[in-house]
Amino acid sequence: ATTLSAASSDDDGIIPTARDLTPGKDVKAQNIFTNYRYPDQILVGTNQRNPKVFDMYRCYYKTGELVLDTINPGDVIGWKVDDVSFEVRAATVRNSVDSSTTVRVR
Repeated sequence: ATTLSAASSDDDGIIPTARDLTPGKDVKAQNIFTNYRYPDQILVGTNQRNPKVFDMYRCYYKTGELVLDTINPGDVIGWKVDDVSFEVRAATVRNSVDSSTTVRVR
């Protein structure tokens, strides 16, 4: 299984602990986004809710808390994140009939 860890640093800049962000058997991670405006967060896609799709989760470094941010309805193959708000704003989806792609924007 792929293991992704988030480390939190104390005031000295020392990284004392690492947290497993892929809990459970066969949980994987992909589509990792960081943003300098939000230094205490990352957005990461994991398949922990459904092994067949990757939903986007917001991870808070200090606590290691993973919060479901955006659910993949089953056809999303990639995500786009807004630089200023650090929110998922678009998804690239693949058509299962002809393999064409479409970008959904919210």
